[in-house]
Amino acid sequence: MNKCLIFGAIFFLCICPSLGQNHRDWYLNLEELCDRYGYQYEEHLITSEDGYVTMLQRVRARLGDDDPNREPFYANIPLGTGEAMLFLLGSEESPGFRIVDAGYDLWFLNPRGTDNSRGHVNPDIPPEEYWHFDLIDISQDHVAALTYIIDETGYPQVHAHGYSSGGLSLGHAIALHPDFFNPRIRSLHYVAATMTFAHTQFIGFQLIASIPGVLATLEDFGVFAMTTQNIPVQMIGGISCGMMPEFCLLMQQFIGGQVDPNYDDPDAYTNFIFRGFAGFATHLLSHAMQSVRTGEVTYFDLGEEGNLAAYGQADPPRIPYENHQIPVAMYYSRSDNSADFEDGQWFADLIGDNCVAFNEYPGYSHFTFDIGMDMYFLDDMFDILQSYPIEVTN
Repeated sequence: MNKCLIFGAIFFLCICPSLGQNHRDWYLNLEELCDRYGYQYEEHLITSEDGYVTMLQRVRARLGDDDPNREPFYANIPLGTGEAMLFLLGSEESPGFRIVDAGYDLWFLNPRGTDNSRGHVNPDIPPEEYWHFDLIDISQDHVAALTYIIDETGYPQVHAHGYSSGGLSLGHAIALHPDFFNPRIRSLHYVAATMTFAHTQFIGFQLIASIPGVLATLEDFGVFAMTTQNIPVQMIGGISCGMMPEFCLLMQQFIGGQVDPNYDDPDAYTNFIFRGFAGFATHLLSHAMQSVRTGEVTYFDLGEEGNLAAYGQADPPRIPYENHQIPVAMYYSRSDNSADFEDGQWFADLIGDNCVAFNEYPGYSHFTFDIGMDMYFLDDMFDILQSYPIEVTN
């Protein structure tokens, strides 16, 4: 037994330097990353109308920069991912730090159910009740977030952003509450946003959708959430990627589509794998998977009888995406197997002239938009942002 422990310790000590040689940030949370690279950092807790307590994180500026005239930028990371998602490439290339360095006051929401956002006004709420939320419910988090940011900054509007399923989540909120969101968002940026999974080529989603009732069965057995936030899973993922970077590239190809080594950084992907998922409700995943099966973006399908009782019709109502009445810029790649290019074009056609830009990035995978070596799409985004300044009236 002692020999096994000694061997394991030696193996770990030998492999750890190779794991961190390019990304020494793996063990740091966002506050520690900001401290390392010299940025002002804040945490704010907000409460939704239905009682969920979630965290807004703010990276205001570099230390020593007291410029009060920074327009607020409300970013939304993929559902189930953690706080460092926009900060995996250090201070020079990480999208989060680059947005701040471009002169914006960055705020982003940790979605309900993730590590930083598992609070509720009822401390005794049972797990089966806490985790029973879908995309419709999460829209209340966005209402609470924008209300708080506008009150805190004094700006009447924000710029908003949704990457991957962060766009799906924000898109539902805007569609369902247009009178609240449209006047409060100056420009909106959907980056590889999965507004629907109708044509996704992500094998994992296709597999889940092909097995009717599998997620509901998991809930029946008490599996209300999915998370890899435990040391063994992170260590296995991190060590395997550290020893075999080609393995990570294959995983990236499996999830995000064609991998181009001119763009994709396997070390950054290893960083992502090492951190694991921050929490994803099984019920929420069930809702997202509906569009894989049906090709439609709707309320949660409760079955014909349940739909009649809840919605007054046999089928769940469609989500009215056309309620987006704000300037929307979209950033997509034909090589992205998760956020399908055709699905992005479908959404752009749906919102008509409100889509002010639909930019294509050849060679990009789904992850390139967050952890690629050359994310020149950010330059395009900054140019568009300059075209939509937020007007402040005294």
